[in-house]
Amino acid sequence: MNVCATKPFKAQLAEITKKEKKPLVFIVDELDRCKPEFAIRLIERIKHFFDIPKVVFILAVNKNQLEESINNFYGFSSTANYLEKFIDFSVMLKNKDLDGSRYAEILNNYNKDYQLDLQRNELHTFIALCKTYSPNPRQLVKIINKFSLLKYDLNETQKVFLFIFLIYSELRLITSFTDTEFSTHFYNHHKNVFHKFNFNSTNSPAEKRASFFQFLTNDIYSKNSNTNIFAYLSAYIEYQNLSPAESINSKYRHYKDCKNHYYPTENQSNDLMDEWYKYVHMIEG
Repeated sequence: MNVCATKPFKAQLAEITKKEKKPLVFIVDELDRCKPEFAIRLIERIKHFFDIPKVVFILAVNKNQLEESINNFYGFSSTANYLEKFIDFSVMLKNKDLDGSRYAEILNNYNKDYQLDLQRNELHTFIALCKTYSPNPRQLVKIINKFSLLKYDLNETQKVFLFIFLIYSELRLITSFTDTEFSTHFYNHHKNVFHKFNFNSTNSPAEKRASFFQFLTNDIYSKNSNTNIFAYLSAYIEYQNLSPAESINSKYRHYKDCKNHYYPTENQSNDLMDEWYKYVHMIEG
């Protein structure tokens, strides 16, 4: 933005606020739903008006989601805190669905009304995924609508991955749909959840990883120890995050083939995420 071009507008705003006792408040809503490059451009533009007395900008956003989207798009580190350059202070609104009751209500209603044919174990997994990724109700409804169209001829494990893919697509959590980018994001995102609830700093790195994947498969996404439709994905994510030396260990070697259970078609030679991207967009048209 041309700084000179903003001067007349800034002068007018200053003149307006000078006569008012209360501040002039601009609310920018749902910025986290915009493309990262647009969101950054908008923030960079409105910062030119931050120095006007009694002019306040409120950004109503999912801050973590927007920052994660920006970091992925521009290759920033997860600790870059890009938005902190523009935000003076944050007010965190309470999440009304910490126990997943709202997600459960939406999914159960759609399962009944739209005949999603989800079994109890699948519903449990989908609710757990929603609690982990926190889509808002509107995003969840979009995900469910697409899921209802795309789920036919898919088995239980494929349906789980379809739901995950649609979450990543709707929430724009990664910029390119590749195995590497997905597995890295999935691992880091769930590791943050694990650290909040189950982290023991005295464990060795190998013990921490083993404990993490046990937490992932048994504590988050399984209704009980006998129902574990997430095991193959967990094993594949673990394989993707092994060191080169560990990846050739016979203990883990078969893990790389676990992703084959999640392909939408019989073509298992291509990148898993790319194959899902083509499948979803082929069906959607």
